[in-house]
Amino acid sequence: MKLRAELFVDIMADDYVDAANHQKAIEDCLAPLRAKYPEATFSMRERRDRKSDLEREPAKTPYLLSIPKKGVAG
Repeated sequence: MKLRAELFVDIMADDYVDAANHQKAIEDCLAPLRAKYPEATFSMRERRDRKSDLEREPAKTPYLLSIPKKGVAG
């Protein structure tokens, strides 16, 4: 059986130097894990916040047409 363990850490960094410091700290924490699981990988990427619901464009709702059947009063 194959398994994948994932760990997510959201970090706020002031700039790229601060981000590099956080990355180094995480790499240091992962060293013991890599000793036991040498195939363990680590990646870090910039995240963008999602737009709030107020900033999103409204969903486009399809128009529904009601066409009366022939011979039916309505």
